[in-house]
Amino acid sequence: MREKYWAEKKSEEAVTKLHTFVHKNISDFDCQSYSSVFDGNEVFFKEHIIGGRKILPGVAYLELAREAVFDASGYSDEQENLKTTFKNVGWFTTVDVSDENQTVDISLYEDNQDDIEYEIYTGSGDEEVINSQGKISVTKVDAVPQEDIENIKEQCSTHISSDDCYKKYEQMDMEYGDTFKCIRDIYVGNNISVAKLVMPSNNIGDDVYIHTGMLDGALQSIIGMNIADGSMKDLTSPSIPFALNKAE
Repeated sequence: MREKYWAEKKSEEAVTKLHTFVHKNISDFDCQSYSSVFDGNEVFFKEHIIGGRKILPGVAYLELAREAVFDASGYSDEQENLKTTFKNVGWFTTVDVSDENQTVDISLYEDNQDDIEYEIYTGSGDEEVINSQGKISVTKVDAVPQEDIENIKEQCSTHISSDDCYKKYEQMDMEYGDTFKCIRDIYVGNNISVAKLVMPSNNIGDDVYIHTGMLDGALQSIIGMNIADGSMKDLTSPSIPFALNKAE
């Protein structure tokens, strides 16, 4: 008697997931679009708690947009000397998965200046909400310029430790797990804040180009200016960028 065996059926997520932040291509003839579904068990939600809520880090929108553009344009992370430039980025509403799964979509559009515009949104129809939008350009450069960090640090007169930094964030009801505690030292001068970041052991995803915790740590370091100039005592909520003119 011949016995029959069936290969284990893979889940839809295992079959279609393109990237940690960009799960599947939902493009049609009208628009290049991608969609992702998050359930809150992802490390970038579990260890990024704002006001008791699981909130998608603002820097994750940048990686989401970058990956969508790379996939749509045929770029690869392995290509050398590619410069990605973000322009006119705005963060408008948060993605909160504290109570239920959340579908996050992104649509891409070409503009008249060789940039790619993107919109990241949740909901659909009358309930659609734009969470973030901006522009991206990808160009090839001869070499990536390097900053003289030691020279910049010499312009800084105030040192802030990692413990002091994250204690202040806890006072503002921001709970970071180890994945998002990358700051080791902050050096502050006149309109300058330089942070030493250490790569966390937790892995966001092997396909994530720049670790989300490291990018978030760069934004977190802004608190150094508030501590140094004494304005920290008047803050009841964090000083977080809601717009970005340009970043390379």
